[in-house]
Amino acid sequence: MMIFYKGLFIFLISSLFFLGLVENKKIYANEKSDTPLVVDDFIEMRTGPGKEFPIFYVAREGENLELLFKRTEWVKVKIQQRSIEGWIFVEDLMRLANENEKRLEIKKIDKIAEKGIREAGISNGDFEGAGSLGIYANYFFTDQLSIEGFASQTLGKFSEAQLLGVEILHQSIDIFSAQSYFLIGTGILKVSPKVTLIAEEDRSDEFAKVGFGIRIPLDKRFYIRAEYNFFDVMTSRESNETIEEWKLGLSVFF
Repeated sequence: MMIFYKGLFIFLISSLFFLGLVENKKIYANEKSDTPLVVDDFIEMRTGPGKEFPIFYVAREGENLELLFKRTEWVKVKIQQRSIEGWIFVEDLMRLANENEKRLEIKKIDKIAEKGIREAGISNGDFEGAGSLGIYANYFFTDQLSIEGFASQTLGKFSEAQLLGVEILHQSIDIFSAQSYFLIGTGILKVSPKVTLIAEEDRSDEFAKVGFGIRIPLDKRFYIRAEYNFFDVMTSRESNETIEEWKLGLSVFF
């Protein structure tokens, strides 16, 4: 059985990295869109992705914009004539047109690659019959691949446990407005018994995990996150321990 889990774990690692490296149809930095975009009206450019950043340039009609990447509700662009880079609000893209004076289509805006997005949240769930409470923070390298650190505390009838680990998430297909994802990870599980029993003591074991989940949007920045995880805990005993976890979380993107 252990050989099966190891094989499954290696297969999932290879699959996630392969899928993350496969070329997709998004527009990435250093990759120009099919048609240069022409500003149809003036657009304010900021030094960073947010209204708290100052306006440093105003793009005017006739200047070509190259779309670099998107971060939540902001898009980094480059003015080709001047090699100026800055951030514009995503809704301002509707004020752009191509060389044939055709407005930028919504489906093309959706294809702008997201990069550098961060996610953080809290979760609550069931860890093999014990209640669990956790926190997590996630960083997106691309719109498909991200790395996440997590920590959680579980409280059972006879023992409590702390988990600390890291995992890689691959954002998969979108189901209507929800986003599905798969994950693999590893970490440390520390178990402490609540009562003193013979031959029972605190122990720390490494674990590997696989899982899948879905994000359901509440608005543009807040999401509900539902997730299932399967743990293979590598104990010092003759056989490993398997654990299932179900949890719900609330995420914010920034």
